[in-house]
Amino acid sequence: MYLALYRKWRPKTFSEIVGQETIVKILKNAVATMQVAHAYLFSGPRGTGKTTTAKVLAKAVNCEHPVEGEPCNQCPSCIGINNQSLLNVFEIDAASNRGIDEIRELRESIKLVPAQGKYKVYIIDEVHMLTNEAFNALLKTLEEPPEHVIFILATTEFNKVPVTIVSRCQRFDFKRISTKTIWEHLKNIAEKEKLQYEAEALHLIAEASEGGLRDALSLMDQILVFNPKITVEDTLKVLGFVSWRKILELISAIRENNQLKIINEIAEVVERGLDVKLFVQQILQYVRYLNLIKNGIEVEELMPEVLEKLRSEAALWEEDKLFLLWDDIARLEREVRYASFPRIWAEVGLLKVARNLEGKLLKPATILKPVEDSKEESKKEKQKLNEEKSLGAINLLKTSEWQEVLQKTREISPPLAIHLSKGIPFKTADSIKIVFTDEEPLNWIIHYKKGSQVKAIIKEVFTEALGEGLKITFNVKKHSLEEKTDEPKALKKAKELFGDDKVVIINKEEE
Repeated sequence: MYLALYRKWRPKTFSEIVGQETIVKILKNAVATMQVAHAYLFSGPRGTGKTTTAKVLAKAVNCEHPVEGEPCNQCPSCIGINNQSLLNVFEIDAASNRGIDEIRELRESIKLVPAQGKYKVYIIDEVHMLTNEAFNALLKTLEEPPEHVIFILATTEFNKVPVTIVSRCQRFDFKRISTKTIWEHLKNIAEKEKLQYEAEALHLIAEASEGGLRDALSLMDQILVFNPKITVEDTLKVLGFVSWRKILELISAIRENNQLKIINEIAEVVERGLDVKLFVQQILQYVRYLNLIKNGIEVEELMPEVLEKLRSEAALWEEDKLFLLWDDIARLEREVRYASFPRIWAEVGLLKVARNLEGKLLKPATILKPVEDSKEESKKEKQKLNEEKSLGAINLLKTSEWQEVLQKTREISPPLAIHLSKGIPFKTADSIKIVFTDEEPLNWIIHYKKGSQVKAIIKEVFTEALGEGLKITFNVKKHSLEEKTDEPKALKKAKELFGDDKVVIINKEEE
């Protein structure tokens, strides 16, 4: 019978356990110095080594010839535990043995001394599944068990374990294993199994496992059934991933506002039968990598080739725009995740992101509207100048003072700098007034971290750049009376066709 890779390569000693060095060192020292606790609680994500570590610990405490806390795997106790013939180690699934009756039976069985070896070890997996009554029945036993008994509780949901249970155990938190560590381990197994593989394919498996080594080995098994040679192409098909090269091409298209390229990339994903939601998640992941690289943070989990390409792409971006891209894609991922038509949301969202980054800011409802003609734009510019004169204020938008304000703000809070840059600053003798054409930036500034930090940052930065004693106010620009009373388009068209003197309004209802 075929044995799955994760079972075949399950660690038999502490030194073979991957990615949990601190926990392994503590447990080895405990065995070596004979300071083993009566109860342990192992918590952490699936596939990170909780049950495996529990079995190795059970073997180590019963080993007749341990070497520096490691089981020898040669004595009768070790051999019996390895082939499951020794009755000293009991593995209980709490999901199917969760009632008070099962715990009562356990309490009766622990009174008997082990027939062979030093300790009886009870490994209770998924312990959070026990009922409240079962937990209560376990309390006294767990607090003062017989000298020959060790309890090891394992759970993926630590928050569901009662505090009274936790306080009676030594707790160890198993962390997710890094992509790089899993990748190296998969290569090691592939070499020992004499498999043909592409390194990039194994790296994709490591990424897809999300820190769980058991998941990685299960995926590797699945791909080997698909094709005995592990290739990038086959791995992408099985995982439903899009190649990192395609992701970078799309990010480049967003930077260049190449809307045709963006639409075609999404269409290709759909045609291949891939999940658009997963595709957007991949984009978000790589945009995160770009931001980390742009800020000088090393990304160790990436392959050297991918890292080099990402550095080249990051060099083409301004830091503020790259952060804004991260923020926008994060919002889009959340929207696409719950969308009924993810393809449409992805297309509209990515096109909007590209337009916004180029400076053509769009409201959600105006994405498909044409850009206003030059006459209307010039009319608005004149209105802005008139408003400035009426206020008796100086527009600081293009001055070095305002650039200094934005730069200092950017050093403290990049998101705040981005939203401030969307406003137009006016300076009078005793105040600074920042006018926004849209409510969204102002709402963000008001509600960001309850406003307390923003208020302090703004006061500090504006005082340094513009001087003390200035009153700072924010406002959203209202439509002027002239804009509100513009003639209807039908009336304008009629006057163009027949002339002003030929058109008479018989009955005009007030709005």
